[in-house]
Amino acid sequence: MLVNDTKKVGAEVHYGHEACVAKALSLLKDIGLPDGLLPLEEIEELGFVQETGYFWIKQKQKIEHMFDDIKTKVSYGQEVSGYLEKKKAKKLQGVKAKEFLLWVPISEISDQETHPGLTYFKSLAGIGKYHPTKAFNLQQNIQIVMWLIVTYKHENTYMDQITYLKICKHIILYMIVDNFVGLMNYI
Repeated sequence: MLVNDTKKVGAEVHYGHEACVAKALSLLKDIGLPDGLLPLEEIEELGFVQETGYFWIKQKQKIEHMFDDIKTKVSYGQEVSGYLEKKKAKKLQGVKAKEFLLWVPISEISDQETHPGLTYFKSLAGIGKYHPTKAFNLQQNIQIVMWLIVTYKHENTYMDQITYLKICKHIILYMIVDNFVGLMNYI
């Protein structure tokens, strides 16, 4: 625990899901990685040390998320941590991708100028894989969600009201973070 505590010295720490999501989106945008890389739920704490780039995110429980565009399931542990730098998240802990029947720990995610439009995921073994960056774009995901909301408003059959309200809450949070005011016209 002492090693983890020294990594966190001088950290800016946020608490509560909305504040943590806002900071996570801001960090991803600042370093130039896709804003949909961390689809976490019920975040309790997020910390970031500006001098070293070290970050950590604590959530209530681990989650699994399916990135439909690349047909890959990713597991995010209760705590996700690593180091952020320009166009790269490295020394990651708590992130695994399912390949065939195995969960492969992901140690690095980067956008490389040599492969525009692709995001590179590297495992602990040093083996990596490229995926289209657009698969991790929150903006693209919001357009899909907007279609669902419009469908719900007209047909009232695709989702229950609680799901509808949760989706609206996340869209509004995204709009505040990214100043995407034009999205309000669709709601």
